[in-house]
Amino acid sequence: MTDAELINDTDRASRRSSFTISLSNQTAEIQMRAIITEIRRMLTNFTLIEPNPTVRFKQVNTSSLDITVAFFVLTPDMDEYLALQEEVNFEILKIMKANNASFATPTSTVFYQFNYCSLQSQYIFGSMKKKIEFSTARLYTLFYKQILINLMLICMGNMAYASLGVSVANSNWTNASTWSFSGVNRLPNCSDSIRIGSSNTVTVNSQVDYTACSGPMIIYVYGILEFTNGNKLDLPCGSVVFIMSGGLIKKSTAGGGSSTLISICGVTEWKAGDGPLSGVDTLGSATTLPVELINFEADKVDGAVKLTWSTATEVNNEYFTIERSNDGKHFGELEKITGAGNSSFSNTYSMHDNDPLEGVSYYRLS
Repeated sequence: MTDAELINDTDRASRRSSFTISLSNQTAEIQMRAIITEIRRMLTNFTLIEPNPTVRFKQVNTSSLDITVAFFVLTPDMDEYLALQEEVNFEILKIMKANNASFATPTSTVFYQFNYCSLQSQYIFGSMKKKIEFSTARLYTLFYKQILINLMLICMGNMAYASLGVSVANSNWTNASTWSFSGVNRLPNCSDSIRIGSSNTVTVNSQVDYTACSGPMIIYVYGILEFTNGNKLDLPCGSVVFIMSGGLIKKSTAGGGSSTLISICGVTEWKAGDGPLSGVDTLGSATTLPVELINFEADKVDGAVKLTWSTATEVNNEYFTIERSNDGKHFGELEKITGAGNSSFSNTYSMHDNDPLEGVSYYRLS
């Protein structure tokens, strides 16, 4: 027997749907206003959606204009809930097309300096030039990832870096022994990605506030993230919480209310009064791809550029697209690489650009 609380999803009277629509920065104000109005009107036409859905222009990102959408679906049936979400998505596509608007494309870019030189020069200055180029490549990897996409990033060398932390114990969020970052027990920090394992329960038993962080945090809930009464997890702007299959967010004791919550950028994304939230679901901006990217690097190999990247987890990831540019603005597709679909294990990918541009090249992973 177990003393864990049992949650029967079929007892739910309603299910929450929350997502972000990210539009291109080229979208005009009149288009934004029309899209928001039409989505709000469209949602009110569904009899299974509670009145007064939330549709708001949430924030301006470097690479997108974000509209947040949230509503409750009045059904305990998961298939009916997913069918309605599907119809809502189709309607949103129609609204976007009718308003001649484009979605923003989340991307990750790596800068690489490729110099053509003689075999003699390569031999004499090879080791020094290689070191400088690597440093430059990693510097720009950090720069462009921060601007264009909210993904977990590990930078090499002596730079500051964000890491992936995994739960290793059933304990409180604020206990360093709860977490392991590459074998080091420490507390989660700004820009970290966090994974709560399927066999772990992590408890927020105090006010945990990351709102002063300049970079987002990504949380993957495979196990249980629970809250004691009145405590909060306040995350910085751009953060996202993925509740994976089998994952659960809940209050540790009976009762609801609005003081026990998860907020992102000052907006309450979940509160105890909403009831337990099980996967698959998402809190926060859908601009963040459901891919934990460990690294994205460039290496010169025999006159070519080898691009290598690794992921920690992937969710519904059909493929990656590699693009190249000589100015960082206009990109052309080089190749598509098949993704792992759904994976909770590390995967490593690579491709070769056998005809690199002379001078500066920008490589983008999307």
